[in-house]
Amino acid sequence: MQLTEHQTLLRDNVRLTIFIFYQCNRRRILHPLSPVRCWS
Repeated sequence: MQLTEHQTLLRDNVRLTIFIFYQCNRRRILHPLSPVRCWS
């Protein structure tokens, strides 16, 4: 695997993690009473 491929993969992974975390926080704000688990 080349370095550039690895960096692209890493960047996509980080973007995905941030996206999931953002969605989770928004859900937690919208539904404060329901138990929301960000990290499984």
